[in-house]
Amino acid sequence: MYKHSVKFIVALLAAIGAASVVYATQMPRENDAFVDLAKAKINITQAIVAAEQATPGKATRADLENEQHGLVYQVEIADASTKKVSDVMVDGVSGKVLSVKADTGDKGKDAPDND
Repeated sequence: MYKHSVKFIVALLAAIGAASVVYATQMPRENDAFVDLAKAKINITQAIVAAEQATPGKATRADLENEQHGLVYQVEIADASTKKVSDVMVDGVSGKVLSVKADTGDKGKDAPDND
């Protein structure tokens, strides 16, 4: 009886340990934003200026993201005169505009955040 209890307790502790590791790896780390910010060589204001110079309009949203190809600012530019919205990607290190694409995703409505 004692051997079975010990085996059960050991198995239970192993399962709890494994579940803790899985849970910890799936939890978002709030300090990632600070790590990304420390790596960025330009600030968000500089990224917005670069994006506004690349396409007509004014910035309505800007986010610093750590993408597969590196640290980028994603800046949304809205042009009131043409009613068009563009997504501009600005390199977070060099400040170079990487791409300008028409935003067709939200069609003028507020898109839900995926946070």
